[in-house]
Amino acid sequence: MKKTLFFAAFAAAMAFVACNKELNGNGENLQGNGDVITTLQASLEGCTKTALEADGDDSYNTVWKTGDAITLISNGGSSAEFTLASGANSTSASFSGYLNSTSDPFFAVYPSSLGATKSSGKVNFTLPQIQTGSLDASGGVMPAIAYIPNPTQNVSFMNVCGIFRIKLTGSATIGKLELYDLGGAMLWGNAKLSANSTLEAPATWVWSLEEGDNKLIVDFSGNEPTLTAEQPTMFYFVVPKDALAGGARVVIYDAAGNAIDEFCSGKNLTVARSEVRPMSSITVGNFKLLDLDGSANCYIANRSSASGPYKFCAVTGNDQSAVLSNVNSGVELWESLAQGSEFNSGNTGWLIDDVSYSAGCISFATLSRQGNAVIAAKNSSDEILWSWHIWLPNATPVGTATLGNGKTFLDRNIGAMYDCTNTTATGLLYQWGRKDPFTAPYRIKYGTLMATSPTNIMTDHTSVETIAWTIQNPTSFIYLSSGGKWFSDSAQTWETTNKSIYDPCPPGYRVPSVSQLSGLSFNKLDGDNYWDSANARIQESTGQYFAGTGRRYVSSGNPKVDTAKNGYYWARDNTGNNMTTAFTIAGPTDTEAEKVLVSANNHGKYFGYAVRCVAE
Repeated sequence: MKKTLFFAAFAAAMAFVACNKELNGNGENLQGNGDVITTLQASLEGCTKTALEADGDDSYNTVWKTGDAITLISNGGSSAEFTLASGANSTSASFSGYLNSTSDPFFAVYPSSLGATKSSGKVNFTLPQIQTGSLDASGGVMPAIAYIPNPTQNVSFMNVCGIFRIKLTGSATIGKLELYDLGGAMLWGNAKLSANSTLEAPATWVWSLEEGDNKLIVDFSGNEPTLTAEQPTMFYFVVPKDALAGGARVVIYDAAGNAIDEFCSGKNLTVARSEVRPMSSITVGNFKLLDLDGSANCYIANRSSASGPYKFCAVTGNDQSAVLSNVNSGVELWESLAQGSEFNSGNTGWLIDDVSYSAGCISFATLSRQGNAVIAAKNSSDEILWSWHIWLPNATPVGTATLGNGKTFLDRNIGAMYDCTNTTATGLLYQWGRKDPFTAPYRIKYGTLMATSPTNIMTDHTSVETIAWTIQNPTSFIYLSSGGKWFSDSAQTWETTNKSIYDPCPPGYRVPSVSQLSGLSFNKLDGDNYWDSANARIQESTGQYFAGTGRRYVSSGNPKVDTAKNGYYWARDNTGNNMTTAFTIAGPTDTEAEKVLVSANNHGKYFGYAVRCVAE
């Protein structure tokens, strides 16, 4: 016969106290290991509840709320749901439900919505990816567990997870928050908890998650809070114990679903079981986030001032877990402006403005002109830690084109202002394996080929260096009078199986391989000639063009630049120590397709060639 039982469950009091080890004024540093603002005392760890009731100015008590329910699971695996009968808004409460037997010991799991079961000595439940937005400590999903030797006894729950807390100010109305574990640890999924029969010694619990990932969402749909400038609003993420050891990234969305801001930290932010890990107040702005689809060394921004300001996390290339540390400032290194009759090369402040660094991110504004710029993160010693190419093309957005060999490429070279149907679509140049661009040795202005030597932007260097040196000196072009390899390292750069941190292409693209550049055919544009002499280009069978790009190189020991007589395009394959594969678009004397785009293995890695990015 089923029996109705009532029993009391006690919630632990969580006292929130001030802490002087939170973020400094610019919001840069999160708490270090062991610095916590709240810890549930083991002797009082009773039921961990999601709702926090005010209890004085700086402290709160956890309380039960109407509608709360827990799951009781017998040793045999049978389960039953018990719902709150009395004690709402109190730290202790009574629950009622039905059991087939009162003789077995039980496990109890809060909340019942986790679908807890027990098998093979493990308590199983689901941590959801989407948590219900709530301005209290856990949005209804903070799991807690208890051992009940006799259902007539009082029950004390113990926390399974911890809480990551952020404080936000500003004026935005928040629609949702996304939290990423930068170490790749799962933040949700099917949980399995293995413990001794009485749940003693929580430090010995074995915890695992399956079939989830490192992205957690707190959704405020229908209950969107609006921030204020005066009083920070606290937001909470329930995370598995030991999460965020590799750092965290938080993306903030407004009520309309637009991503408007983000912050990140690569510090060890480990959230222990039954802890609240805080960070100080962050002021939320209204940015366009350039790294929503992945990080890179190149970002494409809209030149319209109405489209910014922009922001991205300061990480190394496409490795979003590698957040830079010891950053003191964000600065613009150079820009090359190409806008109508204007041409500015080297000076800053024409293309972008208001470059700054805060809370792990670089931000900047645009000034309605087209061109290219490079932004760097520097430490307090004014040393460059990393740099990024900001690509501001013409009003025509950068698009894609599937070529005759079936591969999808960008419709222009990196840095080009127009797609490759335009005669001015030339772009920037790169030394093989380097992430940073160099201005082309020419530009086409009003249909006239003009040779330029932008020495006010770039400097010449004549010694073989390390990859680390080039990161600190992104504007130094390494010219070599002999040999071809500009770096002494044995490390891989572009040739890795997956896109590397040194790849110069924007998110979703990489430097193409030899095979991806092979198998193309071309149209005859002038009788038997494939080369369009008037516009210095050739046309691929689908109508896409490959422009004559010119190059940077050394002749007779002296730095030289070519104009657009030929086009030179890097492949990512590393086919030799000093030399590697590039594709040369031959000049106007070539009349056969196989001579128009030719694979060659005798190109020095220090040469400055163009890159036409292919989809990953």
